[in-house]
Amino acid sequence: MHEVRGIKLANVHELDNDKAAQEMYDQALEFLDCNKLDPGQWFADVGLETFYLDHIICWFTDGHAELLRHLFPDMEDARLERMVHGSHFKKDQINLLSQASGFRLELPSTHAIRYISVYCTEKTASYQLHKGIYRRRRADELLQRQSHQGILDDLDKISAALLDCMGSERGAPQEGSA
Repeated sequence: MHEVRGIKLANVHELDNDKAAQEMYDQALEFLDCNKLDPGQWFADVGLETFYLDHIICWFTDGHAELLRHLFPDMEDARLERMVHGSHFKKDQINLLSQASGFRLELPSTHAIRYISVYCTEKTASYQLHKGIYRRRRADELLQRQSHQGILDDLDKISAALLDCMGSERGAPQEGSA
């Protein structure tokens, strides 16, 4: 997929079709005059979605080092292990499943790859950038009678969303991609 941030432009092509990938890339950027761009102000953000129809796909926590080994085939094992256990590596556990997690990794500015985000789409149904029904609740909200009805209303909405994810008359079950 190629996307120009802020304009919601994206396209999809087969991973092993270089010609289609180049055509989609050219099409996505045809509105830009590339001769006027400062390459130091631009970077390529490459995304690859893995899915299996009617299934949920998750990253295996113990496979993080192996994934990095695939991205950095010439890097020695000890350095890869230091990356996985270093302060710039942030594991994103999926719900309460300790064996399933994505991760985020920041790399030094001297490296060609600057940032890696490996994640799953399990949060799609509940992800929000604003303070909404999926916000963290404080104990004092539960102790204040005036907030009880609002909490119950939010729980009804959350339950309806989860039921929709499982599949309903309104649509098929939600798949999960990695």
